[in-house]
Amino acid sequence: MIVRRLPLALAVLALVTTTACEKPAPQITIASSGRVINVDASQYCFGTCLVHAVATKSIRVRGNTTVSFDVPKRVARKGWILVFAGQPQFAQPRNESHYTLSIPSIAQSQPLDVSIIETGTGDPAKPTGEWKMQFLVRE
Repeated sequence: MIVRRLPLALAVLALVTTTACEKPAPQITIASSGRVINVDASQYCFGTCLVHAVATKSIRVRGNTTVSFDVPKRVARKGWILVFAGQPQFAQPRNESHYTLSIPSIAQSQPLDVSIIETGTGDPAKPTGEWKMQFLVRE
């Protein structure tokens, strides 16, 4: 009797496990001077918004160089903005998957906070995704 019910029990368990899994939030890729990091979302909305406890990643960048940002197409379709050292880098959300930022020569001893904000609602004050990182600028 138990042997007959085992396949059914395993099928139910597989279904529950599959539906209970959370979809993974998209990652942002940052590259500069041969260094590459993937940044996990600290917040992402799949109908409801989930806040994720992720460590803030950092990347060393040189002054007078560029940093490349690659966002997944699903983020680009919704629109996103880049905030560098507290300043938005463009007035309107972008819909491209790739962006290159020129880093000025900065005499900076502290990390610079950088965020990418997905603006799926059309309002940057109500983000549908957020990725946070720090740039360690050196000459």
